[in-house]
Amino acid sequence: MHRRRFLAFAATTLAAPAILVRPARAWSTGERVLHMWNPRTQEVYHRIYHNGQQFLPDALEEFNWFARDWRQQQSIQMDTVTMDFLSLIQDEFGYDVPFFLNSGYRSRATNEMLRRTTSGVARESWHMKGKALDITHQELSLQDLADFARDAHQGGVGVYSQNRFVHIDSADVRTWGS
Repeated sequence: MHRRRFLAFAATTLAAPAILVRPARAWSTGERVLHMWNPRTQEVYHRIYHNGQQFLPDALEEFNWFARDWRQQQSIQMDTVTMDFLSLIQDEFGYDVPFFLNSGYRSRATNEMLRRTTSGVARESWHMKGKALDITHQELSLQDLADFARDAHQGGVGVYSQNRFVHIDSADVRTWGS
């Protein structure tokens, strides 16, 4: 991570409210938590989005904006099944260090631009439906992250080693990549 990005991330994380210092295994209490950092927007999302009985509308709305298409400044209602998939992964590895969000929602315009300039972008990407997240973690190997996600059998898991991220989605269980 570049020094400037890390310093911005650290300052944002330290300035965030301390109400969400959560132990690992939040799912055992029924709570579902996400702790993420978006390096494109320098934003942190660290919230309980499900309290064990219901989804919390304000937290979902905040996540929708956090996972927006930053190029177009557009958001969509993100799929809670995909959020739960990520929360399950975070529950396994803990919440002390946030996961990085490489890509969340993508508008059709952004998806088409990426298809023209990048390999491996699907024409009807699950990102355009708000049902996919590309993630990484500074303290986990891609292999460890992908292995757990695959073993969870919650949806699609793709490994993009060259770009250093793991794709998760709420489609049928399938895997691809190295």
